[in-house]
Amino acid sequence: MFSECYLLGLGDTAAAADGIVNDVCVNDAVMRDEFREEPADMELAAGHAATLRCRPPRAEPEPRVTWKKDGVTLPADGDRIFVDQSGSLHVLDSRRDDTGQYACVAENVAGQRQSAPARLSVRGDLHLYIVFTARQHSLLCRALY
Repeated sequence: MFSECYLLGLGDTAAAADGIVNDVCVNDAVMRDEFREEPADMELAAGHAATLRCRPPRAEPEPRVTWKKDGVTLPADGDRIFVDQSGSLHVLDSRRDDTGQYACVAENVAGQRQSAPARLSVRGDLHLYIVFTARQHSLLCRALY
């Protein structure tokens, strides 16, 4: 026996008349407080890939996972930044402007939970300078980032 039913659609009688609605019934929707895995701080050089892991709290129905960067919700399906099926965030070809505070958000009809934030720090491009002088026969290498 279902305890609650929701009518999802455009929210007006015209939508209901056109059949553009779905009935959703939820039996005792719940979401635990604790995330099974929260993202961890990460530091990497620009150009590398980063994965911020997230396993949302156990919930019924299964929660939808989104991510926030500095408090702003990220698109889940970008070409360079995307969320996989397990809820982890992938940042490909990282850039310095990817640096920030990231939080995993889990949501279902029972509510919403947000993980503790994790800091992603992307260092600048790595430049390698090599200087060779014939007189002194020395080799100087220096990496800057």
